[in-house]
Amino acid sequence: MRHGKRGRILDRPRDARRALLRSLVTALLREERIKTTVAKAKEVRGKAERLITYAKEGGVAKRRLAAREIQDRALLSKLFDEIASRFKERSGGYTRIFHLGPRLGDAAPMAQLELIGAPSVVKTEETKGKAASKKKQARPAPRPLKPKAKKEEGAKPETKPEGGEEKPKRRGLKGLFGGGRKKPEGESKE
Repeated sequence: MRHGKRGRILDRPRDARRALLRSLVTALLREERIKTTVAKAKEVRGKAERLITYAKEGGVAKRRLAAREIQDRALLSKLFDEIASRFKERSGGYTRIFHLGPRLGDAAPMAQLELIGAPSVVKTEETKGKAASKKKQARPAPRPLKPKAKKEEGAKPETKPEGGEEKPKRRGLKGLFGGGRKKPEGESKE
């Protein structure tokens, strides 16, 4: 029984779960908005809020505690300088979760986790045009189709090359992998 055990298992061993939550917290602090499952968002929320509280309190000890979770030095300085100053007057509740609905592949409930006061993402005509042009650039150009040659009534049938007869195409696995051992002509099937 799991008496007194807090937190979600997330169907991972302990080390993988810790790495996953660290990477999600890092992404949240870097981008200030992430899209993930509801269970992961609820787990990440507590860790992110604890780190922001460390940053608000300041000091070398709190910076070292935060550095255990965030290995990126630039992001650590952003947390202690920019994000902590933004939440100076707030005494908790630095994040919010928006439920988005089920994921298409496996119907897992999805959510958007964001920091309060994160810059809003409003798509203007300018940004829509940039995104559309990036999509067009990313796709390779379609290959032109080869037109099928039409047989004319008076055309001669193709002749076989000199030096042998054309082998019939084999079907199935034997056709793909060479059909096994070739027997010499004198050998029988006995």
